[in-house]
Amino acid sequence: MTRLFGAVLTLIGFLTALSAQAANFEIRATNPYGDPRFQLLDLNQTYSEAIGFIQGLGPSKPTLEGVQEDWDWVFRGNAIRSDGAHSYETLLIPAAVGSLQAGRVIHLSGQIEKGDAEVLQRLIKAGGFSNCRAPGYCPFANVISLDSPGGNFAEALRLAEIIRSENFVTVVGPNATCESACTLMFLGGYTSYEGRFFPRRFAHVTSRVGVHQPAITLPRRDYSAGEVDQILTILSRSTNAVTKFFLGSGVSIGLMDRMFATAPEDMYTLTPLDLAGEHVFLFDWAAAPNQPLPGRLTATRAAALAYCGQSFRSTYKVDSMDLVHNLQVDALSFITFETGRNFACMGHKSNAGTWQVEICDSNRCVFETYGQVEMMPKDPALKYYNQMLEIAVGIDNAELGIAIRDYAHRGALLAYVREFYKDESYLFRDVPLTPDQIGMPLAYCGVLDDANPELVRMVQGKLNDLGINVGRPDGAPGPNTREGIQTAQNRLTGDTTAQGRITPALLQAMGIPSEAQARFRFCDPAYDH
Repeated sequence: MTRLFGAVLTLIGFLTALSAQAANFEIRATNPYGDPRFQLLDLNQTYSEAIGFIQGLGPSKPTLEGVQEDWDWVFRGNAIRSDGAHSYETLLIPAAVGSLQAGRVIHLSGQIEKGDAEVLQRLIKAGGFSNCRAPGYCPFANVISLDSPGGNFAEALRLAEIIRSENFVTVVGPNATCESACTLMFLGGYTSYEGRFFPRRFAHVTSRVGVHQPAITLPRRDYSAGEVDQILTILSRSTNAVTKFFLGSGVSIGLMDRMFATAPEDMYTLTPLDLAGEHVFLFDWAAAPNQPLPGRLTATRAAALAYCGQSFRSTYKVDSMDLVHNLQVDALSFITFETGRNFACMGHKSNAGTWQVEICDSNRCVFETYGQVEMMPKDPALKYYNQMLEIAVGIDNAELGIAIRDYAHRGALLAYVREFYKDESYLFRDVPLTPDQIGMPLAYCGVLDDANPELVRMVQGKLNDLGINVGRPDGAPGPNTREGIQTAQNRLTGDTTAQGRITPALLQAMGIPSEAQARFRFCDPAYDH
């Protein structure tokens, strides 16, 4: 049993390109991450305050000794100290970022094979790369840079444990890849001082991090029932080992589900917002030191939904179709929301023609405090003033989702967002990612953009032609239009559960063929909104 266990562990891995060559370890002569143009992306509201704080500090000290000199007061003794003006995040992130930018770099590339963990241990010892105050307590650590397609799973787990025990910072640099077993090493970049998890892993916006389910390769021969039982036991233990490691590294059940749902011959590549949701800090280079990264999220419906959908999934690890159905966009602003979780995602168009965004979620929600005090002093001559005041009353007296749900697809809600932006524009931030980098959530691809004003106007005209009077077609699926759509559903498709929403079956019954519907299906090449 012991011999078989060892043999099978050697064979267990994540399916990758076949190679017998071990990983290459290189000590970099210089640290490429000390570039003063380095900028963190604010993609996870858990760390927004800390990211703003670290950006305000300016470039990090060029040596690990210098970083330690600045922040040593936090880690003296056996407890993390504070001056009363810091959170855990603002105490710990400077040490992590400083280590990334000033630490010595070991770069691992190529296939992970048996024996690589021993090579890394020898390298750490010979090169003096360990910088720990006590076992497992190394706030100012060096860096493991990764560019690997994966390889031997068991060896990657050993490498990850070394990284974790030394508190090394892990990084996947520009255009680098870390897939399969390599992700174990990458996720090993974290600490748990005083029982509090904190990440020390970074990825450039052009990097590629991917996961899929484990695979096992065994020689082709007949196996006895006893051998099969042993192999199954080993597989179970291996699955438990990776699950235990992932949970300890702060990885969500959602990512593990995604990993085990992806076949060994496929690869799920994490989007930047996926990575942010798994406690990875994304970074890029600005045009010049101390210059912010420019917004790159084009002001379109598709871009708004992609950002909001990925942000929702990043936080809650599920997709929400409500974000599709509640999406409202006009020339200057957008909003979509999910009532049950009091989640709202909104944006305003910048002078550069890109969306500036604000998220209201379980981590932070300023929008739910923007109520009557802010709205009542405004000019009553404002369009939608009375309706906006009703929204403000609802926000002050009910949960956010309940307060705004009845205003879905009414002009008042977008007007409310615009007033919020006028008063609190500092909250809205540029997104330095393109729509292609963000990616549309797969669950939305092929789904009808049923709240699209152009489509709604088309349907409103058809409803009037059918004698279902919904008034002048205006592209807004308000209560009257919703009621008319449901009447048409009952009459033409027999769908009594459509909840007043436009469906492909209804469009077909109205004489709008699939080819014409393609312009309103997310991810379809014909979609142009």
